[in-house]
Amino acid sequence: MSKVKILALVVLVALMSSLFAACAAPAPAPAPAPAPTPSPTPAPAPAPTPSPAPAPAPAQPAEVFKWEYQTLHPVGSATYPGFHAKLCDRVREMSGGRLDITLHPGNEIVPTYEQTEAVRDGILHMVHSDLGGDMALVGKKALLLGASGYPAGTMVDEDFAWFYLGDGFELAKNVFKDYGVVVGLLSEGQELFCHSHKPLATAADLDGIKFRTIGLWAEVLGSFGASVVTISGGEVYQAAEKGVIDAFEYAGPTVNWPMGFHEIMEYVGVPGIHSPTASHPIQVNPQAWNELPGDLQQILMAAIERQSYEWSTELLVTDSASLQKYRDYGTEIFTVSDELQAEIAKRSLDITMKYVAEEPGFKEIWENKKAFVKTYKEGKAATKLKYSIYD
Repeated sequence: MSKVKILALVVLVALMSSLFAACAAPAPAPAPAPAPTPSPTPAPAPAPTPSPAPAPAPAQPAEVFKWEYQTLHPVGSATYPGFHAKLCDRVREMSGGRLDITLHPGNEIVPTYEQTEAVRDGILHMVHSDLGGDMALVGKKALLLGASGYPAGTMVDEDFAWFYLGDGFELAKNVFKDYGVVVGLLSEGQELFCHSHKPLATAADLDGIKFRTIGLWAEVLGSFGASVVTISGGEVYQAAEKGVIDAFEYAGPTVNWPMGFHEIMEYVGVPGIHSPTASHPIQVNPQAWNELPGDLQQILMAAIERQSYEWSTELLVTDSASLQKYRDYGTEIFTVSDELQAEIAKRSLDITMKYVAEEPGFKEIWENKKAFVKTYKEGKAATKLKYSIYD
């Protein structure tokens, strides 16, 4: 076969092969690779457990202020439990125990008539002082603050009103500013004129009598020829029993009865023209006062005011029954004559005017109190009923 035929045959075979290849079914496409299985979503990490809150620090116990309080009154006086002990209990309760006051009778820590100096010097935290005794420290103006033994002076309601509604409180603070802080007033009712071995109803009866008293009444008595003796209330019974004194004033029927004076004195005089009231400021040591939180200061003052009102009102209720106890015992009750009462009032005013002229500061308090009491009395007189279904 010629080379030309062989070459043509090769080309023909190649063309035939290409044709057959083009007509054959296409090879299937390879299967896609499977999608990878998704990884599981990881669970969220748990929130961290919060640390427990720290326990609160234990509350600090409230500071407790412990005070020592000495009064004029002996244990046997009705005022000791009736006013002073109840006051301490009231303050303790109102303060939740934060102000704890221990009560002492007169003369237990210091002599009765040295209590004002003792509160100044920090020996006592609180005192209920005698204004008659305080004359030696602050002058006779102390008597205008409500002292026992101011003849023909203010009644208990008049005194209480002037102190708390008028200028009495501020004036008292000023009088005692060099000693203690005045925080309130103890007000008691009218005193008995006296306990005695015989009636003292006239001016002549007073001449030569050894009479226990203090204050302006002592000066008035001296003008009648009486011999004045000044001793504390706790010493009165023994002094009368031993004959050191012939007569004495102390307080009203409710306060005097438990003191046992009826056992040694045969007579009681009324009315108490020499002392229509017996009021005494209560003082606190300045440093102790300044250390006291404000709320406790307010509690103490409120407790004193409330207790004083309750006690003076209670005495109005109980004095009548207590006076009857004297009658039942056999004590003779005499009435001071009108003539003697009028003369006592006159001499009391004369001495007051002498003090006004002589002592700086006395006039200011006198005029202030006089103006207030005049207005107060006018109000009482205008509303006083002549008739009552309770008479």
